[in-house]
Amino acid sequence: MRVLIAVDQQRRVHEHRPGEAVDGELVTPVLLECADPERCRCSRSWAGLSTTGFSGLAEVAERPNLSRADVRRAIHDLLDEVGWIDEAVQLTEAGDFTLDGVVIDDPVWAAEAMIDDHLAQIDLICSTFPVGSVLSRLGDLVAPTVESQAA
Repeated sequence: MRVLIAVDQQRRVHEHRPGEAVDGELVTPVLLECADPERCRCSRSWAGLSTTGFSGLAEVAERPNLSRADVRRAIHDLLDEVGWIDEAVQLTEAGDFTLDGVVIDDPVWAAEAMIDDHLAQIDLICSTFPVGSVLSRLGDLVAPTVESQAA
């Protein structure tokens, strides 16, 4: 399966500060961004699925021993750990969870929809860029980084 992994940023030349995700850890683009992007890096970061830390860079990698169910479970665990699952449950119970203008009243469906959105973004990115591409992001924009070469 093609996935996104955190890159050891100490070995890369780029404009981002080193993140907290572990080198090689599965990551996802942050789709549920903070209301105040000035205080947070979420619009420029990739979220680590096991550490919940951030990485400024991600690499497209092939992981043949990893199943789609494994990645779904890791995304669910991340969303649960950071509180988005609880938030979705509370919003659906209050009748305030909307998706594309439709009120969602099933918390299980809401959680599955969030996971599906993350998987769809990972799939799109991994199908757009070849294995080994090192990527940065700014909101919905994802682009390969260019490494400096020593003279």
